[in-house]
Amino acid sequence: MSFVSPRRLAAVGAVALVAALFTTWTAAASPTRTAIKRGPIVTLGSTDLGRVLIDARGRTLYLYTPDTKGKSTCYGQCAAFWPPLLTTGKPVAAHGVKPKLLGTTKRKDGKLQVTYAGHPLYFFAQDAEPGNVFGQGLQNIWYALSVTGAKVSTPAPESTVKLAQTGLGSVLTDAKGMTLYLFNRDTNGASACYGACAATWPPLLASGALHVGPGLQSKLLGTTQRTDGTTQVTYSGHPLYFYAKDTKAGDTLGQAVNNIWWVLGPTGAQIGG
Repeated sequence: MSFVSPRRLAAVGAVALVAALFTTWTAAASPTRTAIKRGPIVTLGSTDLGRVLIDARGRTLYLYTPDTKGKSTCYGQCAAFWPPLLTTGKPVAAHGVKPKLLGTTKRKDGKLQVTYAGHPLYFFAQDAEPGNVFGQGLQNIWYALSVTGAKVSTPAPESTVKLAQTGLGSVLTDAKGMTLYLFNRDTNGASACYGACAATWPPLLASGALHVGPGLQSKLLGTTQRTDGTTQVTYSGHPLYFYAKDTKAGDTLGQAVNNIWWVLGPTGAQIGG
């Protein structure tokens, strides 16, 4: 066993004591920092309505005109369709959103809802994808917000393709509710229906920007060029057609004709067959 002199032990002990005292003094002198919990980000995004308030995931935010004095009046079934933007921390403004306009309001259940310019903020349950604005103008009481906090009055674009309930279930229709069909003989997203076929099964032609309705995916909407130079709307790669014998919204008389014509469900898959 090696011998350590008393003098050396005393020196080591003095160094340890000074280190301990310094650590204690540093801790006492340092100000206590309380972390501020960060809440959801409110930013701006480009939509068919222009630049409106969205969250970090691109979901459009709405105001509810019956709300008064910064308090939410949307509960129960209303809140199921229009979930509030909740927070447990301070909401964060980004990309042009004004921090001074961000705030919170307490809901009946004690949770905090984010506000902007005094308006409690909500999502719309049927806005399934970033940029969707299906809630715009609904019942004349739900509106997207501009960066100033004012309601956006621009009407939502009319759907090119939407879902409607029929005797076959929920199927694709045009904006007026006329049933749309796929043709099993089409290949690689191109139409094989011309001449007499197209007279009985008119194609859904594109005119202007294309939009889907609630419950459908905009990424599945597309077009294909026809041999006559017109542009036909497609969904999930299927060129879309009407049936000449369907005379009113909800008719599905073309279903299973010759076992090659079928209505489409929300995913773009044929129903039946």
